[in-house]
Amino acid sequence: MKSFGLHAGVRVSWYDSEAPEANSVDGYIGGEFQLPLRIYLVGEVNTRGKASTGNLQYIPYAFGAQWRAGAVNLTVAMIQNGSEKELGIYSGVGLGFPF
Repeated sequence: MKSFGLHAGVRVSWYDSEAPEANSVDGYIGGEFQLPLRIYLVGEVNTRGKASTGNLQYIPYAFGAQWRAGAVNLTVAMIQNGSEKELGIYSGVGLGFPF
């Protein structure tokens, strides 16, 4: 392990353009372990957001791995979205600007 960091923020999710009530604004907090070769193990816990008045039965969370090549991040994660018992899979490309 090279380092450990904490992060927090706000995420806006647009689940379905036909059902705007399903959209949510959620806060999150997480941690990350840096491994060699710019690989990070990441975990986050989300608030239930606006959708908590609906069918969310579980606290949403995610865990996975990232590879950070400068400003570009590649992510693969398992996600518990709060409304289902099973985990979902997320993959994405993001931009990061360290300061």
